Amino acid sequence: MWTYTAYILGKYCEKNPEKYNELPFIEFAKFVFDVLWRKNNLIFHDGIKDLFEDFKYLQKLGIVELHEEDEKIEKAKVKIKDKEKLAQILRVVEDSGNLTGVKLFDVYARRINSAIETISVAPSS
Repeated sequence: MWTYTAYILGKYCEKNPEKYNELPFIEFAKFVFDVLWRKNNLIFHDGIKDLFEDFKYLQKLGIVELHEEDEKIEKAKVKIKDKEKLAQILRVVEDSGNLTGVKLFDVYARRINSAIETISVAPSS
């Protein structure tokens, strides 16, 4: 589900642009599991390790950079390395319902976007 991980990540960072430079992995994981999974019944990952594997794949693609402390994923930080590649994935996910004819993909994107709107934005410095 790395495509949806990338989509959620991109939308999350669009909502709070400071996160492009440094996003604590655990903060993102809490959004995925507490907001998307528990509150919105959107399940894309089996657990935190599965989510982290998606980030490792996104790192191989050159989209993100991971910084782990003592190899503890809970302390890892994510930096967006290639915003354009990330934006391309967002467009693909948003168009996937039209491209495939599977309208459920549109429902996923709408529900993710709705959940993103519920998060608060950090004040600007």
